[in-house]
Formats: sequence, structure tokens, C-alpha cells
Amino acid sequence: MKNLKEILISAGEIDKYFDGKVPVNLWRAKNLNAKGPIFGMVEQKIIRNNGKVRPADITIYKKDGVDWVSVKDRPRGISTFDRPNVFARGRWDYYKIPTGTDIPSA
Repeated sequence: MKNLKEILISAGEIDKYFDGKVPVNLWRAKNLNAKGPIFGMVEQKIIRNNGKVRPADITIYKKDGVDWVSVKDRPRGISTFDRPNVFARGRWDYYKIPTGTDIPSA
């Protein structure tokens, strides 16, 4: 199973991978109407009010009694932005992840 760095290398998108420290100020948006944690992963597809499907970020499955995480289609994960207030609609809070914040190892 490939890790995220290997997936991005094979997709020619290694420039999107950072390890060590956050390179710039980042913001994480949290919809105030959504339940759950700030950095929660979507584990099951969601059908939105407009009928569009929001695919799951990850699939967790058991292999030999051990939980495994699968990412299909493309690398997915927690969305962050280079500025706050990116969404025009809805009620959102934005949480800053400052430049230099340690990035946990995978």
C-alpha cells in the first residue's frame, strides 16, 4: 500500500506534499451547522440537498483483523486554504494553522 507521498510522486504532484513544518499560514474551515470535529474525515459518501454526491475521503476496512485505510480515485484529505473566508454561503468558522506548525508524521 502506498503512502500519500508515494501517491503524489506517482501522480506528478509532489509539489503538493509537505513534511516537517507548515510552509505558510493555512486556514481550516468548519461549517457551524456540521456536527463533528474540526479535522474529521468523511468515511461514507454524503448525498447533499441538491442531489450531488460528496464522496468519502477514506474507506476503512479490516484485513487479517487489522484496520486499513484506503484512498481511491485521487489523494483526498483535510482541505485547508491559504486565506480565511473562502466560502460565500453558509455559516463558517476559520481556524488558523500558523507557518512553522509541526506536521505530525504519518
